[in-house]
Amino acid sequence: MKTIKISSIVSLILFIAGALFIWFRKVDGSGAVNDSYNKLVSLGIWSFLFLVIFAVILIVYLVKRSNLKHLK
Repeated sequence: MKTIKISSIVSLILFIAGALFIWFRKVDGSGAVNDSYNKLVSLGIWSFLFLVIFAVILIVYLVKRSNLKHLK
């Protein structure tokens, strides 16, 4: 359980760092200048990626929690 909490905190820190990087960069990786629309689309893709990662972490947590209940 402790590793799941640590991985959740690490993934949250990585998400925030990535979101700040996306929001404050002036030029995209392709060389296009970022405007608000491009930043929001990039943040939407970034958020979707971390929603998938969060769902996996949540499923693992629920499975581990149910296994611990069966052991008691």
